[in-house]
Amino acid sequence: MAKCKYCGLPIEWRRLQNGKWVPLDPEMPDVRHQCKFERKVQVRCSKCDAWIEEELVEFRNIEEDMQGKDILTFKCPECKTVQKSHRVK
Repeated sequence: MAKCKYCGLPIEWRRLQNGKWVPLDPEMPDVRHQCKFERKVQVRCSKCDAWIEEELVEFRNIEEDMQGKDILTFKCPECKTVQKSHRVK
């Protein structure tokens, strides 16, 4: 059994129909393990001036800048505009 790299709890993995693997909570086997210590990837909407979790935005494109850092093009769920932002943990 694997351990969460953030909190150290034992976790099991399940493969979803779309082919992605998700960690399962040891106490509730049908629920995805959400570690309170896990840092989420965020992007910044320049119009709203807000940091938003990457999981909550509508993905459009991803590219690299000159230094190899990821730049995500996304649709902001707040103001509904298309924005570009570096991905930050």
